[in-house]
Amino acid sequence: MRPGLLEDDGRQATPIEAVAKPAFTAWRDAQDDPTRAWLHRTGFEADAGAFAWLPAAGTAPARLVAGLGEAATLESLGDLPYKLPPGDYRLRLADEWADRARLALGWGLGAYKFNAYRAPKRP
Repeated sequence: MRPGLLEDDGRQATPIEAVAKPAFTAWRDAQDDPTRAWLHRTGFEADAGAFAWLPAAGTAPARLVAGLGEAATLESLGDLPYKLPPGDYRLRLADEWADRARLALGWGLGAYKFNAYRAPKRP
């Protein structure tokens, strides 16, 4: 079984820190200097659907920040599963008032594909 998006089952997963625009400035200011500088260079502003890999001391990014826009809606993380490489992810919310279940449902609906009756792609 793969780790859940919302629950920590002890397996390694890339954290996704979801931040809404109203909480972004406070969240950014609480980060370390390299992270703040990286966010400035990438132009990340917590818009819905936006994300940025955050630098780590090693060779791979340690975490991901995802924008929710003005508020956490069903659509906020809906297209993120197709933008990210395959892997295990765990959602951490910067805003404790954000609806975790709604964000997880949006993630799941965005990741869903029904291909049973699609014709195979031609080479």
